[in-house]
Amino acid sequence: MNPNPKVGDIIDFSWSKTKEILFPFELKRWARILVITWLAGQASGLGGNFNLPRRPSEKTVEPTRQVQTAAPTARYRPTERPTGARPNGAAPTAPAPSTPSAQPQSEAVDDTVGIPQAPSSETSPKDTLNESFLPALPAAPPIQPGWWLFLIPLLIGFVIFFTWISARFNFIFLEAMTQREVKIRESFRAYKSLGNSYFAFSLCLIGFIALAILVSIALASAFRPALWLSMAILFILLVVVGIVGTLVSDFVLPVMLQDRASCFGSCQKFLSLKPRAGQLVWYVLLKIALGIVASLIAIVVSLGVGLIVVVAASLVALPGALIVRSFPFLQPLFMLFGILLVILAVIALVVFLGLILLPIPVFFRALALTYLAGMFPDYNLLGFAPRPRT
Repeated sequence: MNPNPKVGDIIDFSWSKTKEILFPFELKRWARILVITWLAGQASGLGGNFNLPRRPSEKTVEPTRQVQTAAPTARYRPTERPTGARPNGAAPTAPAPSTPSAQPQSEAVDDTVGIPQAPSSETSPKDTLNESFLPALPAAPPIQPGWWLFLIPLLIGFVIFFTWISARFNFIFLEAMTQREVKIRESFRAYKSLGNSYFAFSLCLIGFIALAILVSIALASAFRPALWLSMAILFILLVVVGIVGTLVSDFVLPVMLQDRASCFGSCQKFLSLKPRAGQLVWYVLLKIALGIVASLIAIVVSLGVGLIVVVAASLVALPGALIVRSFPFLQPLFMLFGILLVILAVIALVVFLGLILLPIPVFFRALALTYLAGMFPDYNLLGFAPRPRT
């Protein structure tokens, strides 16, 4: 076998193997493989306080209205008075002409003061809109410390449980790549020892990540200037751990499956084969590039399916809205029916998208096995035979 197969040969064989595994189409087999990829973790292949200040805004608006209503009367009263008219039937006196002239002068000062106060700094059109249409919302209650004592162990338990499940189903996924019929229950029992070994390795990686995060938080809290440095070191560590986890999942698990050895022993066996660093780096770059292409395809397909679902939901919801408008007493019944319909539609949409995009995780699993066979022909689980170089 050619020790250095072309990348094109690897991709072509992986795609042909994907079609061989998935076709001819059988819905039951596709659904079984979809469940396996989900549980294996390979499906992708890769509060605030909103109280509104209502009373203070009313106090700031009322004086503005008083100034706006009083200023026009004080400004136009002297000009609208007929010549020779006596205000309130009083006889004209010498101080009388001076009184209106003095009064508008003082009121003119109030007018100039009132005009800039109209758009008060404490109120804005956005606040007025919120006060008009939005009710005052209560502040979100803080989470009690007792709840944290319950939520944190629950979250840790979920992570450990799904890590354990994923460890078993990764080997079931490898079996599905090499066999046409896969019985999940029997395979789950058969891969108990291998799954538990890989589970222990995964727990070590998770513990290392958790320890790195805690150390970074402690350093950032103790030394503020070292915040960005600790974040950079944490990011580099996460990238390294991610690459190690990917290489173990893609290359070490097939070694475990064929040799029936533990995870740590298979890691030593893989390193003893002396894979070249350039081969591993090239594989990581190839997987990143193909992952970007697969992500774009998944986004386009998801948007297309989502658009179809939105149009269909609108056609279904429009008659319901017309019926509720004509018969308001049916609103609670239609709301309950709508909630159930939305839940069922979301579940059906997730399953439908998973079935449509199922070739992606199968292709990436075939790609890893094919690349491993190209590096080490002794671990050729798919029967990869590249074309000889000319």
